[in-house]
Amino acid sequence: MRDFDCLVKRYLNIFLVKPKFLLITVVIPILFYVYTLTIPISYEISNSIACTGETVFDLPGPDRSLVSRENLLLEPDLIFLNGSLVAELNHLITRNWENRDAGNTGMNESIMESLSLELSGDDQLKVIYRGPQLSAGSMMVYFYSRKLLSHSATNEITDQERSSGITGAAGIGFYNMNLEVLKHYGLWNQDRLYPLGMVIVFSFLIMMIVVGVAEWMDSSLKTEQQASRYLDLPVLGAFPNFQELGTILNSPTGTPDSEDHFQA
Repeated sequence: MRDFDCLVKRYLNIFLVKPKFLLITVVIPILFYVYTLTIPISYEISNSIACTGETVFDLPGPDRSLVSRENLLLEPDLIFLNGSLVAELNHLITRNWENRDAGNTGMNESIMESLSLELSGDDQLKVIYRGPQLSAGSMMVYFYSRKLLSHSATNEITDQERSSGITGAAGIGFYNMNLEVLKHYGLWNQDRLYPLGMVIVFSFLIMMIVVGVAEWMDSSLKTEQQASRYLDLPVLGAFPNFQELGTILNSPTGTPDSEDHFQA
C-alpha cells in the first residue's frame, strides 16, 4: 500500500513540476470548438421559378384540383404536403419503401418546419429551405421547383433563360439548377454540447496517458524513499534542498508541502 501511495504521489507531483501538461485538457477542446465555428449551423437554400399571376397549378393525387398562384402562396402546404409528392420525395431521399407511412410522417414534419413559398417580384415564385441539412434541403428545393413547373399551366422558357443555367423538369417545364445557398454561422449551438463533452473527456485521458508515459520514462530519483528502494539501504539522513528551502523561508506563509524539499 505504501508503494502505491508513493507511486500516486510521484504521479501527481508531475503536475506541480510541469503544470504545462494541464494545458492538454484546455487546448484540445478550444481547438475543437474553433473548428466547429467554421461549420454552418443552418442553411438557407432557395430557387426562383417563373410564375405569372395567371398561372394555375394542377396538383396530383386522388382529388386533383386546380390552384391559383395566390391560393398556393396562402396555403403552400397544398403542394408541400401533397400525399403523392411527399411519398415521391421520401423515396428520393431515403431510397427505402419500408415503413412508408412512418417515413412520410417524418417527412411531413421536416417539410412543415423548413420549407416555405414566397413571391419574388411579380412573376417569380421562390422555394426556400431553412434548416441544418444541406443535401436534403437542396433535394427538397430541386424537387418542389420541378413539381411546381411540371404541374403549372405555363411551361415556356426563353433562350436567354436556358443559357443561364435553367433546365427542363422531366421534359415538362423548366427550373433553375443554380441554387442560392446562404450559410449561417453561430457561436453557440446546442448540438455541439455532446461532441464537446466527449472531446473534453478524450483530452483528459490523453493528458493522463502523456503524464504516465513521461513519468515512466523519467528514471531520476526524486525522494529519499526511491533512493532507499533502489540501493536497498535504509535512509540515515538527508541534506535539505537549500534553494527551495530558502524560497519557502522567504515566503510569508510558505510551509513545506512535499518531500521534494530534501535531496537524498
